[in-house]
Amino acid sequence: AAILASALSLLPSCDVMRTPFNTFGELDNHDLKLLQQTVQLRKFADEGTFSEPLTIHHLCRDWLERGGGRLGDLPNVPWRHLVHQRLWTQFTEKLVEIVESLIRITPASSESTAQLSSMLQRIAGKKTALHLHWSNPQRLTALLAWALAPLGFLAVGQTPALYGSAGGYNSFAKVVRKNGGSVANAICWPRVASTVAQEVAERY
Repeated sequence: AAILASALSLLPSCDVMRTPFNTFGELDNHDLKLLQQTVQLRKFADEGTFSEPLTIHHLCRDWLERGGGRLGDLPNVPWRHLVHQRLWTQFTEKLVEIVESLIRITPASSESTAQLSSMLQRIAGKKTALHLHWSNPQRLTALLAWALAPLGFLAVGQTPALYGSAGGYNSFAKVVRKNGGSVANAICWPRVASTVAQEVAERY
């Protein structure tokens, strides 16, 4: 939850990877190679969830399991050249802030405090055991949905700045109003078979 919250705090979009860009509006061979590599990393890290927060969660998990550390700099991982240093630093600083806050409000004798403390030490690069229980992507997806649903968050792209440009948000708002709903309280779910939906509901 701390990792997902840190990922969602990123601005202007929930992303830590480099994006090829130049003032000429054209990509050279180096840019194309970078783009291809970041696409492949995203495809691997999102584990089929198509979720930016869960992609960052997977990358953070890999970073911590490899020793963490190097705060304020690029992580010591095989994919370090694909990460944007400023965004990664922003993400890890927020992660430290959230974990420290959780430690302050969690009873010292609880198992959660021990897990958070070991996580904080690993973030700092200390060679201590990492006592964390990683949740599977389906549970994390459910957590994201429950956390964001009260806010009326609609994920239709990488950044809210894209919502109005292609008319997607206006079309969605029109459908909601036509059916007597409130855009502020709406959330868009992908269509799934009723049997699958029932199985998910019963499980969680």
